[in-house]
Amino acid sequence: MQSPQGAGQTSGQDPRRRTRIGALWAALAYVAAGSLWIAYSDRVLVALISDPATLTELQTYKGWLFVAVTAFFLYLLLRMPMAEAEFPAPPRRDATRYAWRLRWQLLALGLTIAVPLVLLAAFTMYRAAVADARQAGEAAIRLAGVAAANAEASMLEARRLLGTLARRPSVAALDRDHCDPILMEIPKLHPRFRNALTVNREGELTCSAAAVPTGSQTQFGARQWFKQVRAREQFTVGAPALDTATGRQVVTLAHPLRDALGDFSGAIALPVDLTDFRVPLTGIEVPQNAAIGIATDSGAVIALSPDLHGFDGQNAIDSSIRSAALAENRGQIEVVGVDGIRRIYGFMSIPGTRWYAFAGLPASSAYAASHAASLRSALLACALLLLVALAAYAV
Repeated sequence: MQSPQGAGQTSGQDPRRRTRIGALWAALAYVAAGSLWIAYSDRVLVALISDPATLTELQTYKGWLFVAVTAFFLYLLLRMPMAEAEFPAPPRRDATRYAWRLRWQLLALGLTIAVPLVLLAAFTMYRAAVADARQAGEAAIRLAGVAAANAEASMLEARRLLGTLARRPSVAALDRDHCDPILMEIPKLHPRFRNALTVNREGELTCSAAAVPTGSQTQFGARQWFKQVRAREQFTVGAPALDTATGRQVVTLAHPLRDALGDFSGAIALPVDLTDFRVPLTGIEVPQNAAIGIATDSGAVIALSPDLHGFDGQNAIDSSIRSAALAENRGQIEVVGVDGIRRIYGFMSIPGTRWYAFAGLPASSAYAASHAASLRSALLACALLLLVALAAYAV
């Protein structure tokens, strides 16, 4: 008949083998946790500290902290078997109590390393997302700058042309029966200008390069662009409106005309089709669902590349973008567009107008790298916690 002690030794797993397995799992958990701690804590320090000397000093302190924490738990782990050897207890109760105490202390050691590691990983992911947003914003501002430069160049060209035409006596005469022939040539010489027209001080049409359809309105006194040019008596950029001669959505660029005494006598105007303000994307690498365009201070879209659902001429700009653009000359903001896509927008004002250029890059593309890194970090954290739990269970 076997003694109770012999029965206890043969039943279950061999204690020595169990001890070796537990020690192996504990060592693996320590190696994994320590390696990940070093890697992620170094990333955080590099992201926060730019001075090499300070970085080196903090890395030294970080290493001392890691040694101190692990030394404390090593002391707890070594104290138990020494105490049990000095004050032996009954075998079964001794083994059970030792196993549970060792499990809890191994778990505490793993969590002491794993929890700060998870926090460091979360902070690193946050910093990466902020860096991605800043980089995408800078790229969006550069694209908005391209759109603003194109629009400004178009305005300067139109202003020079209108100034030259306004100085021609036959244009300033506003004679319906003797229109300056050069007006008829403007759409041919400058295709982006769909028409060239003059109106007198009452806003009545006097000359038009484009044929005016029968029944079309020839009174422009109520038009916004005419009211502005008459009030300011200087080059004016009108709001988007339907051109009666061409039937197209246009922006009218106008310049005052003066009589022999230098008084306001009327205006010469060049309607520009909204599509001519679109930024050509040829040679520009932009992600899918990117949007580059120009809008007025009221939120009306002058041009959009690519043309998303025919938004040209409509109030299709999110109020947050408009408010930010009106508050400062350039900047960036992340919002959901009218088409439901979240983008990081860069914007820039266009000199000489009340317009601003904008460029939106999809947030999904901007954050793709940081999201992938976040997924990897989450998987590593889960694997580390699982390894710690297995190490504690295997003891």
